[in-house]
Amino acid sequence: ILDAVWNHRHVTPGVLNRIITLLRQALGESAKQTQYLHTLHGVGYRFDAEVRFGDTRSNPTVEPLESAPMAIPDIHEDGPQSSVPEISAASLLPLAPIELSAPARQDERTPEAAWTRVAAQPPARKRHKPAWIAAMLAVCVALAGALWHYQRSVPILSAPLAGNSVTSAQTRTLIVLPLQTIGATADDELFAAGLGEELIDVLAHVDGLHVIARTSAALVQKGGEDLGLVAQRYGITHALEGSIRHAGSQAVASLRLIDIASGRTLWAGQYERAQSDLFALERSVANSVSTALALKLDANQQASLDRNEDPALYRRYLALRQRGRSFNGEQDVIDEFRKFVKEAPDYARAHGGLALLLVRSGSPDQVEAREEAERALALDPTITDANAALGFVACRADDWERGVTLSKRALDESPADTSVRLGYGLCMAMLGYLPPALEQAQIAYAIDPLAAEVNAGLATMLAVVGRYDEADAHFARFKSGSLRVVNLMWSGDLAAARTLVTPELGRWEASYAAVADALGDAARWPAARKAIDASEQPDGKFNFLRVMDPQADIARNIAALEYFRHAGLGPMNLWLWSKTLARDRQHPAFQDYLHRTHIIDYWRSHGWPQQCKSEGDGARCA
Repeated sequence: ILDAVWNHRHVTPGVLNRIITLLRQALGESAKQTQYLHTLHGVGYRFDAEVRFGDTRSNPTVEPLESAPMAIPDIHEDGPQSSVPEISAASLLPLAPIELSAPARQDERTPEAAWTRVAAQPPARKRHKPAWIAAMLAVCVALAGALWHYQRSVPILSAPLAGNSVTSAQTRTLIVLPLQTIGATADDELFAAGLGEELIDVLAHVDGLHVIARTSAALVQKGGEDLGLVAQRYGITHALEGSIRHAGSQAVASLRLIDIASGRTLWAGQYERAQSDLFALERSVANSVSTALALKLDANQQASLDRNEDPALYRRYLALRQRGRSFNGEQDVIDEFRKFVKEAPDYARAHGGLALLLVRSGSPDQVEAREEAERALALDPTITDANAALGFVACRADDWERGVTLSKRALDESPADTSVRLGYGLCMAMLGYLPPALEQAQIAYAIDPLAAEVNAGLATMLAVVGRYDEADAHFARFKSGSLRVVNLMWSGDLAAARTLVTPELGRWEASYAAVADALGDAARWPAARKAIDASEQPDGKFNFLRVMDPQADIARNIAALEYFRHAGLGPMNLWLWSKTLARDRQHPAFQDYLHRTHIIDYWRSHGWPQQCKSEGDGARCA
């Protein structure tokens, strides 16, 4: 039934159950007291009724969908939502639905084509259909049309993106739960976590498979969440779980792939591999999962798993990278990486890992990060960490051509790494390309919806494009501090902003309270300016609230926002492109900024952002 009505799309049995319930209600019966619709377990449903044939000279017809549309409330409107449950990858985006520009296939996404496809299929043998069958078909087709309209109102990720793209409701969504360790040391646990992350990265290259990233997977397991409920909320269809233990020089991994809806184990396997052959383990697992799901691992990724690599160095790298992910004891991990590269100067992953950690540490001096990244790429040009680090350093240094190229290369290599994806999107946003930057943040959220870093990145981009309510919902998911207050101020919700001005803002608290008052009463701006000045007194640090001042020194503000970018505080710089600061983009200082940073040169070579157009030797940006 699912295949016949929905044409092989991934539709959960719950949708069919809901439709059968509606049919039973129309017939005046229930599942416990059936007269017409009977459940045949393992087979389907049987309709029992007296058959009466009408005029055999004409076949009953079913009205086209257009003549009897089923009303499904738009999810973007206030009021009750459709009773059709969320069943697609779009359910991964409860706060910020994505609408990408890839064209839908006509034969899959239009009711007219769907109707034509069904009508064109010849019957097995010619017979006259009784009226009740026609009525049943009409109901089923109408409900299928209703579901189509519902799916149109909940945008689906459909753009052909590298590796981990969500292409349609058919796409399988996999969560790789952290590998359990048996009789393990702390180092073994770090190694297992790192190996699990590598599996995520490998599986992200399987065509047609959407993989949930590491942070959300770890939080699901750590929080003891019911996997079925989590799967329903985030559209997850399958789970990979298992354990790994070490027996001398061998690594023994036991894994199983579960279909979450049915709880059925689709595949289970145990692998015993030498510590020196961990890539073979990753390759075997990836191929087994792909085969079980009738999918195929990307050929380039297959080749990358054929590499020969020192297992001890690889294990050390995985453990250190995992420690660096936690941002606890960051300097200690940096020192450990420095020791690592000295002891293994020809190991590319070590140099790349150090470079990326240095970039993420926020250090204003990126010379060491650049040198380590370039050393890694000289040894192996496919090292993701090195490409991501060097790309971000280049964007900070106004080397846009190299920055965008390397950031995109890193994303192609590791499509499931949300930090890499956010870094690429940030570089695009610095250049003023807001729609593609927002798209990357939304995809990162689809991949890792529970990660604070991802919610922060998406919230910032939503705020920059003026979608303040959606931004606030994401800011509320993590400890966002002043960012959420600024977003609420710009949205005009000053009362909510005022409630979040607390001592946690530290030295900035008084200035935030004063500016919130001034935005509601212009007569209070003199007092707000004094509060801003006082907050900067200890060390001269720029108070971002200056950009809100209606009498602001725009040239000074633009210079400060430029400093934020060069210092590695990219998200602060993005406000320069916000709807609220359109005034600043009309100032001569902004033209100087575009020329000084070579942004306008990049535009001339690669195309103009949506909000800007060429004007003389400069640009006019809305």
